[in-house]
Amino acid sequence: MNRPRRDEHGGVIVLMALGMVALTLMVAIVVDLGSTRALRSQSRAAADAAATAGALDLAGGPAHDACMKAFAYAFTNLGVAGPSATTIGNGCDAGGMTATSPCTSGSARVATVVASGARVEVTNPVPNGHLLLRATVVGGGFAQPADLSAAGVDGTDCQRIGVEVTQPQSRIFGGVTSSGNQSFSVHSVARFQPTGQGSPGPPAVVALHPTACKAIDTGNGKILVENTPDGPGTVYSDSDGTSPACSSGTGILHTGSSGALRAAALAASPGELTWYSAPSTRGYVNGASRQEIGTTSSGSSYVGKLSSRPTRVTRKPADAVYHCTNIPPTPSVPTCTKPDPVEDAKTLAQAATAPAGYVTHSAPCNTSGAPITFTTNTFVNCAPFEVKGNPLLVTNGVTVIFTGRLDVSAGGTLAVNVVSAAAAAGADGLPVPALPLLQSRLIVGSTASDALSISSNSSAINMAQTFLYNRGGFSLQSTNSIRWSPPSSGPTKSLLYWSESNAPLAIQGGPNFQAAGVMFAGNAPMTSGGGGNLDMSRVQLWIDKLTISGSATVRLRPDLGTGISLTVAGTALIR
Repeated sequence: MNRPRRDEHGGVIVLMALGMVALTLMVAIVVDLGSTRALRSQSRAAADAAATAGALDLAGGPAHDACMKAFAYAFTNLGVAGPSATTIGNGCDAGGMTATSPCTSGSARVATVVASGARVEVTNPVPNGHLLLRATVVGGGFAQPADLSAAGVDGTDCQRIGVEVTQPQSRIFGGVTSSGNQSFSVHSVARFQPTGQGSPGPPAVVALHPTACKAIDTGNGKILVENTPDGPGTVYSDSDGTSPACSSGTGILHTGSSGALRAAALAASPGELTWYSAPSTRGYVNGASRQEIGTTSSGSSYVGKLSSRPTRVTRKPADAVYHCTNIPPTPSVPTCTKPDPVEDAKTLAQAATAPAGYVTHSAPCNTSGAPITFTTNTFVNCAPFEVKGNPLLVTNGVTVIFTGRLDVSAGGTLAVNVVSAAAAAGADGLPVPALPLLQSRLIVGSTASDALSISSNSSAINMAQTFLYNRGGFSLQSTNSIRWSPPSSGPTKSLLYWSESNAPLAIQGGPNFQAAGVMFAGNAPMTSGGGGNLDMSRVQLWIDKLTISGSATVRLRPDLGTGISLTVAGTALIR
């Protein structure tokens, strides 16, 4: 008896369909994994580049430029349409990394910008124990504590900048393998790493005279040099004390019978009080009391490590930043090709008529009758121009050239790039700029010893984001407020003042001096007299010689965010 045969012809099709589904799932998984790996690799490279680029602008000061640079590098390396510089700047400001906010150890500041679906976060400082110090691995991070050993591998938290990139993880076969798209995050941390010889941070003062005795002379006053978060207080003299030769009683670093030169230590690192290649008998007053480790309140005449340096500092570090055409080209240092803001200002200062793009102002030559406002680039053909009785207001980030002296006298206020002459200062004591992205320049063409003069206790200075070039000397005799911040970006970033004149930079009367930045008068002596206190604790001085007369006290400490460092900065990717 024959049994009926079952028809199995359709079974092959079912098996093939199931196999195709399985094969499709396998292909989807492989393709998605490959896509994810490529996207993560690109994001990691972008985070590495952004953190490394940003870290180069960190030195413990304001991290605004570092923040902006990190964002720019991140979006460029992600290959997406990045946001505008204004959007990035606003993101940095919203995260607390403004141009006037120095880093405070222990409290992370986080700035966030989203563009083209990519979310980028920039963090500074990166405190010990922060999640960014965990390694990025698939499935979660593992702890990697900061190396705080003597080697200082991971640096301080203010020297660290972290960049985290979060991107959508698009699935090519999302509808097959999952219900939707997901996102992933990778991060990198880099640190600013000072290298080379000398103090990690910028020195407070560099006295450039090559041979003078009493190149830094406190007389019976005091010079107190504070430490910074990155290093001890530092004073450098380029003098070898040979013209005429200093004796044991008249050193290159000189103090009178009741004077004091004190550089504060940082932990076990003593302050540095140095001169160039001369024995200690010429370096300082050998009979004076001294100690290597101490504070600026110590009773000793000298506090800090007294020693000679094998090389002079010279003005080259300052020229390299602001006046590179002054450096003779060599095979290793070619002709300067970047902008030279000092040379440009020098040319404008020597102009006999208004340059192209400038309007001429020839009268009135004072503000006695009414306030005067300059809103466009202006050539002031007055000798002198006197700010007296009423303010002079310079707005819109313009340049003003004064052909003669600029005299700020009784009742006058010189106000630049601020809302009004009486504009309030920020929490840091510096003036709040009306237009933060615009930089102003004042150029004084007179070569007189008092080309720039502030001569009354009722006169005041309120200048934001302002660089001042002076062909002559600077005379300040006032107890009123001097509030002055330098440009925060561009070729004159951090530069307050530049003069090539040998006329003195003379400050009397103990003004309330609120400023942060670099002041260069490399051919001129700086003198401070009377019995007042001069606080220049955020200003770095480049001068020929420094002399204190009377019983004046000068307090110095460079601002880490603006001072010129004598070391070669580098970066290290640490996470």
